[in-house]
Amino acid sequence: MELQEIQVCRGEPLKLEIEFEVREPIAMLQAGVLMFDNRKQVAFGVNNCLLDQPFPEVTPGRYRLIHSIEVDLPVGEYMVGFQFSDLRESGQLHLYRNQAALMLNVRRGTEAIGVGYAVSPATMSLDRTSNSRDAAPGDPPEDPGHDQIAA
Repeated sequence: MELQEIQVCRGEPLKLEIEFEVREPIAMLQAGVLMFDNRKQVAFGVNNCLLDQPFPEVTPGRYRLIHSIEVDLPVGEYMVGFQFSDLRESGQLHLYRNQAALMLNVRRGTEAIGVGYAVSPATMSLDRTSNSRDAAPGDPPEDPGHDQIAA
């Protein structure tokens, strides 16, 4: 079976969705995602308990879990896995674990562009606000509160 591959640039947000069915009540669901490097070591992992977002008393039914992660991994390929457990008073009951659900290919993002010692994401846009009048270079601006650029 061929794994689904996801391409993402370093620093970009990544949204992982997994749908699953619960057949019996779960006292406290622990749901996590793990990313393994090519040496099969955990490069990143997180679950709802670490995020202080408990999922108590999950009743039978179909669910969609969405993991939103900003990818800050070195460039390379990673296996992504999911795991689910029930955290009961009597102990942890492992419900599901798949360490190779999909392949994540992290590429180099666009390099920061700018001057100075700080790096900050930036974009610019240009929107037309009105038509210019036919003015000769050096004519005073229509609105003295706005600068004009002569070309």
